[in-house]
Amino acid sequence: MVKSSKAIFLISTLISLLVCSGILYITWQHNPQCEFHCNNQINWLAWLPYGLISGALSFLLIVGLAFGANTLIKALVIAPYNKAIKRD
Repeated sequence: MVKSSKAIFLISTLISLLVCSGILYITWQHNPQCEFHCNNQINWLAWLPYGLISGALSFLLIVGLAFGANTLIKALVIAPYNKAIKRD
């Protein structure tokens, strides 16, 4: 369980960093009406929440789906297999 938990958190972190970077890049390129950067100044309060929110949401979504899938696999595949082996 510990190995799978570490792997889930590592993969979720890497994917959420990619999502966060992608969202920040898209918002930087879009920049409507100099909302995020203008005249060599960065408006961090307007730009950074996009990355933080997208990173946090993607991390929580991936962790939830991965732990759910892990639990289902253990309950529906591994447990019956182990039970069948113990009977023999």
